[in-house]
Amino acid sequence: MIRHVGSMVFVVLLLLGGRSGAEESSPKMRAKQLLAARSAAEGLIEGRDQMGADSGGSTAVLIEKRLHDAMLDDSKTHADPKESRGLCRERTNDEVLQALNVLEVNVLESAAQHSPLPVSREVLFDSVGVSRESFRKAALEHYAERHADRLFTQARKRAVERQLRETSLRVGYPPQDHLNVMLSEIAEKKPAKPLRRADILSCEQALEENLGIDKLVLLSEVRTRLSQLALQVLGEIADQYAGQADALKKAADASETAALVSSERIAARLLSAAASRVEQDRSEPNRDAATTLYDVFACVRLLVEAQSLELEKRFLSLHAAGTDCMWPTDVDIDKTIRADIKGHRASEASRTLLRDAFQAEAARRIVTGYVEGGGIPDGSRDALVQRLVAHVTDDEACRKAFEASIQKRLDAGATAVRETISAMQAEDMLAELASVERLGERTVDWLYETERLGVFKSLEAAEEVLRSKEGLRVRAVLESPRLEEADALLLERLNALVVPAEVAHKKQRSLIQKLAREWQNALKQDVAEGVSLSSIRKRWRAEIDARYTNWVASAASVYVTLFPSSVAELEKVLRQHYVSVVESQSVEVKTTEKAMDATQEIETDQRPTEIEEKKLNVPDDEESSAASDSGGSEAVTPMEEALMFARRAPVSLVLSDIGPGSCELRVSYGELGRQRAVQFAPDAADAAVDTIVGGVDPKTLLEALSLRRPRKGFLGIGRRSPDPVDVVVVVESRQVRYRTMVRVREHLGALLEEVSKAEGLDLPEMEWTAASEMPSE
Repeated sequence: MIRHVGSMVFVVLLLLGGRSGAEESSPKMRAKQLLAARSAAEGLIEGRDQMGADSGGSTAVLIEKRLHDAMLDDSKTHADPKESRGLCRERTNDEVLQALNVLEVNVLESAAQHSPLPVSREVLFDSVGVSRESFRKAALEHYAERHADRLFTQARKRAVERQLRETSLRVGYPPQDHLNVMLSEIAEKKPAKPLRRADILSCEQALEENLGIDKLVLLSEVRTRLSQLALQVLGEIADQYAGQADALKKAADASETAALVSSERIAARLLSAAASRVEQDRSEPNRDAATTLYDVFACVRLLVEAQSLELEKRFLSLHAAGTDCMWPTDVDIDKTIRADIKGHRASEASRTLLRDAFQAEAARRIVTGYVEGGGIPDGSRDALVQRLVAHVTDDEACRKAFEASIQKRLDAGATAVRETISAMQAEDMLAELASVERLGERTVDWLYETERLGVFKSLEAAEEVLRSKEGLRVRAVLESPRLEEADALLLERLNALVVPAEVAHKKQRSLIQKLAREWQNALKQDVAEGVSLSSIRKRWRAEIDARYTNWVASAASVYVTLFPSSVAELEKVLRQHYVSVVESQSVEVKTTEKAMDATQEIETDQRPTEIEEKKLNVPDDEESSAASDSGGSEAVTPMEEALMFARRAPVSLVLSDIGPGSCELRVSYGELGRQRAVQFAPDAADAAVDTIVGGVDPKTLLEALSLRRPRKGFLGIGRRSPDPVDVVVVVESRQVRYRTMVRVREHLGALLEEVSKAEGLDLPEMEWTAASEMPSE
């Protein structure tokens, strides 16, 4: 564009060449001005291009230097590279603009020398063809694109290198006293634990503060590098510390260290090992001379102090664990137990008492022997013994080690002593049982009825047997103070008496049940042939006796005859089967008046009752029945007759014994086929009366009495049954008192009167039958 403008000026000058001198001067001067402006524009453009193309030119060198100086002069502002880059970009633009200003001045001055007329910036940039602002903006963008980042990087690198050279000499090994302070502050938090490498490396900030680096204003790259140098120094220090700590560990693990006993002597041994490690490092021929080798660190001495005390406790614990405690002796333990048999009765309680009595003195004796065997001077022994005894109380590991060792001695001694004492006590106790070969039959039956016939789990469970009137009655045994082991011996003796009784009792019951199954058909044949119940009973009894005698011979049992309860069981089983057979056969008999009357002689309740299941006092065969001379008929006892009569009554109450101090009332409601059984204690008269009378339900009583129907007689006139009694009471018990039954009869009579009046019935009749042995009081 400038060249185009120049050509036009040249053409104009040629056209005006023939005019007068005054007129020619003005256009000519004008042309020269335009030529000068064109030359200046070309110089401006060339200078701009040369400034942007020459990376090593004066402008670039100047800009880089000024950026370098700015970073060093204001390192705080230029610390961060990112922020510094922004600041340097602005600084570069300023430098470029200043260079453009100088270039403009230079080309304008050159133009003025060649133009008769002045060449202004406006004329200059008209020749350039763009505005001054656009020209300068394009120049800045061009320079920034090609040179700004490179100049910043070069300036930054030189600034970092220079600052690092000036400061890196500050980073070195701190004096030992300063280093001791830094490391001890960390070690004091856990004095018994060695420092970790990370603990030492964490002292970087403290090291920089100690070296004065923390107060320097540095570029971030320089600070990072100095931190790396500091960590290298701390890493070397950590290696030296690890060497000293390793020497301590090896010395602590050495077997000869355990024999030193006291923490003072252990500490001296550990410090000597650490110092030897330092000397070993210093004598290393290939070590770096620039590396400072320190003496034993203060934190290592602190570790020695703490570890030597812990080792003192540990070696003491190991000694206690490996030592057979010899005190107290069995004699000492024997005296202590015998002095308080009641307190030492239970073995666990005895362990506690023995531990309280002997542990402190036993620990002192173990410690004293440990110190005496450790070569400690006489003047230091007492103080050391006192300190070690305190460890046994205060240190958990020591306490457990000593307790285990002492308890082992106490348990061994106590076991032997208690066995001796228990054997003597058991011998005294068993003296009363020495002549007892077996339990009495009444005792065995009582145990069975009270569901206690079996192995006793504890002496307390057997106490009733010992104290009961049915039992052994050895009160002196239970009242004397004794050890629990003696109880075990007594319990063993009692079970030796109970077990054979239980075996014999079960065997007798088993034989009875087996006989009943095997002889069922034979019983039916006997009933069909009219064999009397007495004869059948004798045959069954003889068979059971024979079978049991054979078992006694093979089992060598001390119980050679049947128990009373077994005899009663035999009677009950026989009666049940007999009644069942009679009833089953009576159904087949034709229903004639004669047959009915004959059947009534042996008739039982259509629902077989269990009135006799709990009978204990069954009369002996020889006393209860006898056969006639020729007929072979059965002689029925009054009590049996009363029971048979009760079965035909509308309402019957039967009172039976079921065990010592325990009776049963069984109420049966004739044709209703309903029954109810309740138990009561005969000795509690008031309660017994309430239970017996309360066992009769008024509603069911009324229903049973209402079923009384007149039987048809001659000419169809109604007549009562030949058994006019409505309520039958049979007192089969030998324990129910006469006075109790008088009160029951009064209350029951009042109940019958009340029920009959309320329903308009005739007053029911009652019949009473009682055992002759009924007590009067």
